[in-house]
Amino acid sequence: MPGRLFPIRLTENQLLLDDSYNANVGSMTAAVQVLSEMPGYRVLVVGDMAELGAESAACHRQVGEAAKAAGLDRVLSVGALSADISSASGVGEHFSEKSALVTRLRELIAEHKILTILVKGSRSAAHGRGSTRITGEWNMLVWLAEHLVKYYSGFNVFSYLTFRAIVSLLTALFISLWMGPRMIARLQKLAFGQVVRNDGPESHFSKRGTPTMGGIMILTAIVVSVLLWAYPSNPYVWCVLTVLIGYGIIGFVDDYRKVVRKDTKGLIARWKYFWMSVIALGVAFGLYMAGKDTPATQLVVAVLQGHHAAAGAAVHSAGLLRDCRYRQRG
Repeated sequence: MPGRLFPIRLTENQLLLDDSYNANVGSMTAAVQVLSEMPGYRVLVVGDMAELGAESAACHRQVGEAAKAAGLDRVLSVGALSADISSASGVGEHFSEKSALVTRLRELIAEHKILTILVKGSRSAAHGRGSTRITGEWNMLVWLAEHLVKYYSGFNVFSYLTFRAIVSLLTALFISLWMGPRMIARLQKLAFGQVVRNDGPESHFSKRGTPTMGGIMILTAIVVSVLLWAYPSNPYVWCVLTVLIGYGIIGFVDDYRKVVRKDTKGLIARWKYFWMSVIALGVAFGLYMAGKDTPATQLVVAVLQGHHAAAGAAVHSAGLLRDCRYRQRG
């Protein structure tokens, strides 16, 4: 998930960790500990911690001291308050403009073949945009809002994950409400009604002729909404879409055989299970590769250096295969 230790592979040996969703002393210190465990030249990029009141300066210095104790190679800061982090770290550089910080980061990326960058800052300072400026990867609507915010600050809300999740849900709802009546009318005109086996329960006979293939509408609404609001640079988004679309195709083939070919059995169960298993295993491999050698699929215990527990692809693949068995039985 972007903003929560989200890994972005810059090159084979250069990694950027976007942990910019929020910041406080505890999360900053934990981020420092995570970065200290990473390979190569380690760079911490920090912004201001907001709403700390009279303790603000002391809290920022505490983070800088933690970075110094962890032995980080470089600390880059931007903002009115974070200069205390850089000064206390002993290896810090402070910038008044984000563009200057990004320029310095690109220099460090060019200088060090093995490098890990961790971006940490408060969302109130919109610090998470630094990671997208470094990589050049943008969400379509967030990119538009980034330009519109110059004219109206309210567009800054597009940078919040919770806002995009809610609006994505509403987008999918509106698409389905718009498509629903039109699609039902079209399917009725084509006589694409549900086929019910004569040897089935009598309660199912009332469904005979009911328009089917509604999954096309649901999948279209979800996929369009995700492409509009999710970060395309997030490999986990594509893993989820692969499962959704892949299982949707299996369902489409099943409905096509029932509706168009008038085959009441549709796609036989063993072929459903086979193709769903192939998709599940393929996505499990994708999850493994996406999170390989990064904290994205690890449980990191901050107080125990070097102790990481893998917790990613195995959990997801088990869930997908369980879903395959459930659907196959259904």
